[in-house]
Amino acid sequence: MSTYRYSFFESDGRLHATLLLYSLTDEDACELANDLLSRSEYTQVELHQRDTLVYRIGRADTGERYVA
Repeated sequence: MSTYRYSFFESDGRLHATLLLYSLTDEDACELANDLLSRSEYTQVELHQRDTLVYRIGRADTGERYVA
């Protein structure tokens, strides 16, 4: 199980909230990021594992997966 940092951004690009959550895989963490964004008022979420960007999605995006 790995720790992932979810960073939520407002429409003006300002960071508003950060969560540390655990997931078994990157795929599970990305799926959770999608779900959390869809339920929030924020426009973008970034997902990091340690210092590596794993995933970024905005409301109008289909999502972009990053590979370290």
